[in-house]
Amino acid sequence: MLLTTCKSCAPWLLSTFLIATSHANPAQGAIPAEIAETPSSQPSQLSQEHADEPVVAIRRYVPAVPQKKRNPRYPLSASRQGKEGWVVLNYMVDPEGNTYEIEATAYAGDRSFVNAAKRAARRYKYTPAHFNGEPMHSGAATRITFRLSREQVGARPAFVELYKAFFNQLKVGATTQQINHTYAALTDLGITYLYEDVFLAVVKSAYAERMGDHVRAERNLDRALRYQDDFKVFTTEKFHELQQQLFWHQVKSGSFGDAMKTWAVIEPQVRENEDFESFFKTIAEIKRLQDEGRDFSATGTVYDHYRYSRILLASAFSFTDVDGELAESKLYCDQGFLGFAIEPNVRYNIRDDYQNCTLVVIGDPDTTFTVTEHW
Repeated sequence: MLLTTCKSCAPWLLSTFLIATSHANPAQGAIPAEIAETPSSQPSQLSQEHADEPVVAIRRYVPAVPQKKRNPRYPLSASRQGKEGWVVLNYMVDPEGNTYEIEATAYAGDRSFVNAAKRAARRYKYTPAHFNGEPMHSGAATRITFRLSREQVGARPAFVELYKAFFNQLKVGATTQQINHTYAALTDLGITYLYEDVFLAVVKSAYAERMGDHVRAERNLDRALRYQDDFKVFTTEKFHELQQQLFWHQVKSGSFGDAMKTWAVIEPQVRENEDFESFFKTIAEIKRLQDEGRDFSATGTVYDHYRYSRILLASAFSFTDVDGELAESKLYCDQGFLGFAIEPNVRYNIRDDYQNCTLVVIGDPDTTFTVTEHW
């Protein structure tokens, strides 16, 4: 019986990250998702207007570091029935390093996994977060995977039947009502094995794409592809096809930094693709966007795990049109980590020597906002 806990709360060094802040408006030159088919937009005036803003240090802290995180007991009933799953927990860490306000923000599989994960998290012990040398309350998260065996691969007949029916309905152009019915039946059935979670994520991605939600399509497809190392469920050809689909979802959702990272992986494959010209034209347009310093915007959504993330392509960013509640942002860069409270309509300039940054936004589920990247 194999039980693994992710280490999403690994220690990060306190950065000497300094950020220049200035009030911002949505980018005047925001680029539509279909950048390969749109004319060049004009560079935002924000870069010129605030070029001389003073550099100021904003709220930054050393995050809480786990000291003791024992795996939960595998629920006996789930083990006997051969059930697998995972749980994402979000919780607070107090100045003494104890956890509180533990909440399961997402899970798959039997509900008993949630209870087992929460019981384990109550016993976690952390070195607390620090700000200016003083311990402080802070948020943390972890993902716990419940898995019985690395050799166990398969799906229930009912799951397979609904999975095939869903994609057959997409192929033959079934009515929206029929597709919605099958999709609901499959999601209601849920998963028993992690192997099924792979394909449920593929279904959710395809359904989101049909609904025109490329952000959700990207998120679910990325989740499915992450299982490949463990299960090898996709043939090489199918895996490459899904990676290319992921690239287009990232482009269409305005996640150009993520698209460039995916491109670095799929470029050798695409050279053999009959549609290679469309890929190269899109990459050329993204690079032209960089060269010309054009700002671009995308709609962000905080999902049920309280997070939204994107790889930053530009050197500055801002949040506008916030509908809901955003709590804080975190930047993970090659040179370190920075956490700070979010203030809408403020531009944050990343220091030049901080490269390859991923922006993580923490907020209430279903909160939407516009994130603009500036140069």
